Amino acid sequence: MEVLKNTSHCVVFFKDALCGNGRIICIERTILLLQKPLLCRAAGADITKLTGPVKLDELDSATPVNSICTVRGIVVGVNEGTAFCWPACSRCGSGKVEPHPQGRGSLYCNQCSEAITSPVLKMHLEVFLYCQSRPLCTVKVKLLQRTISLLLKSSPTQDGSYEVKSVLGKEVGFLYCYVQSVTSHPSSCVELEEIVLPFAERKEILPATQTTDFEV
Repeated sequence: MEVLKNTSHCVVFFKDALCGNGRIICIERTILLLQKPLLCRAAGADITKLTGPVKLDELDSATPVNSICTVRGIVVGVNEGTAFCWPACSRCGSGKVEPHPQGRGSLYCNQCSEAITSPVLKMHLEVFLYCQSRPLCTVKVKLLQRTISLLLKSSPTQDGSYEVKSVLGKEVGFLYCYVQSVTSHPSSCVELEEIVLPFAERKEILPATQTTDFEV
């Protein structure tokens, strides 16, 4: 802390930290290294590059809030109160669409300033998982679009709606997640948000359409 408070310039290298929304989130495994500018320039090394793949621990009882982990489990419920879908532009992916001003029966993208003939449906979906690593805990995960698409691709509807029965019992993972909250009272609950870590070491990914017999 004395070095960080010093008015002289220094370079701080964060290892195993998460950067998002303009903040650097440090966890128990985060390592901070102080680099002297002259030595960095002399070495000519790019300290922004990872020396190896990122390895994340699986969610367990010791996983703290504001950390990142992997999670795998069986879908046992859907938060229908927060589930919704919206049309997006098939070109730029923007959700800023509206009915075409000339009434052509199509949509119009305010980002591209073009008509949309085949909009892409995006969805917000939170699911509850049964995880063997936290069998007595309620694990809620806010999913990314790609995972939602895998879960719902077997749905027969074309308007973006879904049947809960088509999602329940499906096994998903490993997912990379940010731990938003951890509570133990009145019941044990963990809230996660799926994230993208392009440099993370990939473990075996179970097919999202695999169904497992599981009774809630």
